[in-house]
Amino acid sequence: LVIPAGPINITVPGALQTFAFARSKDWSQGLRLSSDQSRALAGLVGVYYYEAEGLPGYTGDLSSGIPVPSDPGNKTVNQAVYGQIRWHINDQWTTSLEARYAEDELTINGSSSAVVSGVPYTRAYVAGAKFDSFTPRWTLSYQVAENVNLFGLVAKGNKPGGFNTFVYDARLTDEASAALLAEGLDRIEEEEVTNYELGIKSDWLDNTLRLNANLYYIDWTNQGLTVSSTMLQRNGTPYVNSYTVNVGETQIRGFELESQWAFAPNWLGSLVYAYTDSEINRFFSADQADLLSNAANPNPNANDPLASLAGHKSPFVPRNKFTLGLAYSGELANGWHFGANWDTTYESARYIQVHNLATLGASTLSNLRLSLSPNEAWKFTAYVTNVFDDDTPQGGLRYLSFTAPRIMVPNPAPATGYSSVQQRDFGVTAALPRMFGLEVSYRF
Repeated sequence: LVIPAGPINITVPGALQTFAFARSKDWSQGLRLSSDQSRALAGLVGVYYYEAEGLPGYTGDLSSGIPVPSDPGNKTVNQAVYGQIRWHINDQWTTSLEARYAEDELTINGSSSAVVSGVPYTRAYVAGAKFDSFTPRWTLSYQVAENVNLFGLVAKGNKPGGFNTFVYDARLTDEASAALLAEGLDRIEEEEVTNYELGIKSDWLDNTLRLNANLYYIDWTNQGLTVSSTMLQRNGTPYVNSYTVNVGETQIRGFELESQWAFAPNWLGSLVYAYTDSEINRFFSADQADLLSNAANPNPNANDPLASLAGHKSPFVPRNKFTLGLAYSGELANGWHFGANWDTTYESARYIQVHNLATLGASTLSNLRLSLSPNEAWKFTAYVTNVFDDDTPQGGLRYLSFTAPRIMVPNPAPATGYSSVQQRDFGVTAALPRMFGLEVSYRF
């Protein structure tokens, strides 16, 4: 971060200037009944209960430094019943069928308090949601030989929805809070996935070479995506925060390879490779419409064809990623054990946001560890991380510029006129530099 010389006046509104203290409690209980798993036909059934509740805490604003009591009033109850049947058909074929039915009930009955320009405000809120899910999985495996197993599976999964409670923030004007609620930004829908997978698990060369690989396809509905928003506070200044919206549909195609090779006494090499193609099939974004607006269509909204992100790649997903590892271990003449480990990880370039207009470059990180153990209790390790000092950013976010002048933009249709908004900018997470270190551990 470079700080310009001379006096500066930087205002960072929103979540970056707040502090909070949050507490919670939870309780869970599960009961399971299973048959003799050594039999050709075996199964199990079970029930599960989970309850979590947010407790009163406080929030505050760095400009005032005053902690204000808060009560999230959030409660989550999960109840589930599940079961599995596994059948060893013969010495080569095995199949299993498992399923889980769950109900998630979420409630919030709390309040948000804040001090704006010296005036205290409180906004109470109440909301609830219930999500039901049925997630089965079917697996079929074929033991080709003692050291080779082929398998395939079809499975469904889910992630229950939730709430964006910032829409109730006491800092916001009543009009701003009502506008967010009208857009449905208070609620996050449940995410659902269907996964198809084919794979192999195998050992070769007298069990010195292990090769595991799989192909998969994932159909992802209502994927959660983080975006930012600027709304007016009660004192007329903007308030910036992030919230989660649901992407319509995403499909993911991929290949994974895992290998280990003990190619010589005391030596072990490894290679892990992943290819991932994650593409959005259906999602409409007002930000995308803004980016593609022109003189002929100056104020498109989220329903305009320009808002479609179909065909775009998912952010922060490198298409290619692999890790190479090399390890050597041995014993000195005095009985001390030693080891050396080297690994290099490569990630290809990835997009910062769904608009696919900015990328984080490809990165290559290497690490080295040397260890010495005089006995089973003591271990001394020297390490170097990021050996070649790769400075590729680790992450980034298309956010809002806190220092650039505000600009006037046309209001989305059917509204007319203009609104004052903040310009966009990028926040980047810098890579950690090359680091050296020593570790001493003692086991007792």
